[in-house]
Amino acid sequence: MLPPSGFVFFGKIAEALFSAPVFRMQRKQ
Repeated sequence: MLPPSGFVFFGKIAEALFSAPVFRMQRKQ
C-alpha cells in the first residue's frame, strides 16, 4: 500500500504529464 506522501507525489507527476499537452494545445490556438 502506498503511503500518503507517495500518493501525492504520484498525483503531481500524473497531473504534470496530463496538463503539459493540454497547455501546449491551448497555446497553439
